[in-house]
Amino acid sequence: MPHRVLQDEWSAGGSGIYSRHPVEALWDVMPPVGHQMPAATISLPGGKPIEFIDAHPFPPLGPQVSDWNAALAAFPSASADRIRIIAGDFNASLDHAAMRGLLSRGYLDAADQVGAGLIPTWPANKRVPPLITIDHVLVDRRVGVREVSVRDVPGTDHRAVLAELTVP
Repeated sequence: MPHRVLQDEWSAGGSGIYSRHPVEALWDVMPPVGHQMPAATISLPGGKPIEFIDAHPFPPLGPQVSDWNAALAAFPSASADRIRIIAGDFNASLDHAAMRGLLSRGYLDAADQVGAGLIPTWPANKRVPPLITIDHVLVDRRVGVREVSVRDVPGTDHRAVLAELTVP
């Protein structure tokens, strides 16, 4: 994909957005809490631009719990003036109160919309099979969800979530 916004960092801390359509980095969407979480406006042909945020808060373990809660609270609410999609490793299931709080601010879990919300995504490529669903694609209520699937990806500890979406 020729267009990208990258925030590289060692190990799991870095992240990026890749697109076949032009992107413009948005550097002020997410405060520096959690791993790198780049955001970008993606210019789709013939449509409104989409704001996309790559999610990856720290896992809610030990002293990182407060940062995890802060990161989930820092994601912007859905907005009438822009179409927004937040996708990635939230380190949260739909059962976590902090995740439900984010959803209550105008988002839907794409997999949940098509009956695939409980397909485990983590851990992957380990001796044990994937146990929990912590990777999500969140869409604002104007975005349609056609299909969601979960795919194995060699060399990573997460399964990929692929969502086919329709945007106004």
